[in-house]
Amino acid sequence: MRWLGAPSRRRRRRLCRRDGCTDVLVTGRRGDLGADVTGCLADGRKLVVQCKKYAPHRSVSSQDMHKSVGTARPEHGADVRCS
Repeated sequence: MRWLGAPSRRRRRRLCRRDGCTDVLVTGRRGDLGADVTGCLADGRKLVVQCKKYAPHRSVSSQDMHKSVGTARPEHGADVRCS
């Protein structure tokens, strides 16, 4: 896996804002429990985005997906999760 870094997370933040999200924050850091970007959708639901980048021939592992899914609501109060 290649670490995406802050520039990539900032691009995701811009996309969320472009699509109407408010209160968008880049939260990704070591120990972030699967939340790189958070924001609020137009209808008030909280969105959590997890960013991953792998080699073109690899997919995101089930361990990474379970972590993201399993922490979205209890740790981040998310109503919607994107990976």
